[in-house]
Amino acid sequence: MRLAYDAAVDRLDQQSAAVDAYRGRAAGMFGLAALIASLSTTVGLTDKTHTLPVWTSWTLLGLVIVLALFVAAVLWPIKVWSYTCDAKDIAAEQKPMRDVLKSATDAMVLAIKGNDQILDRRIWAYRGVLVITLAETLIVVAGVISAH
Repeated sequence: MRLAYDAAVDRLDQQSAAVDAYRGRAAGMFGLAALIASLSTTVGLTDKTHTLPVWTSWTLLGLVIVLALFVAAVLWPIKVWSYTCDAKDIAAEQKPMRDVLKSATDAMVLAIKGNDQILDRRIWAYRGVLVITLAETLIVVAGVISAH
């Protein structure tokens, strides 16, 4: 029973670390997307003969807006996230240690399932960030090619 309890605690720790990692990655990708958009706008400022087409600018604007929404979905604070079982609940149980460990493990398994659903949505939002950043890069390249 102790092994199952320890495994549940480890899984909850891994979930928390995964949320933090995806948040960091999403913020970094947003910075990269902002850099791509900024650099693409300087093309018209530095070379008046090869400015980006208007459609490129409008498309980039739309992609950055959608990207910001996906990044916000990853970074948004989580209101219902379980880190472990409540110590008060464990202390309140007047049962043998094996039963207390079983109750705590069962509670953590339920928390893990709920956390997995939240984490899965964040992972899909992060995948959207990656796809939109790739699309942004391809739009800039297409705009530069069509400008020449």
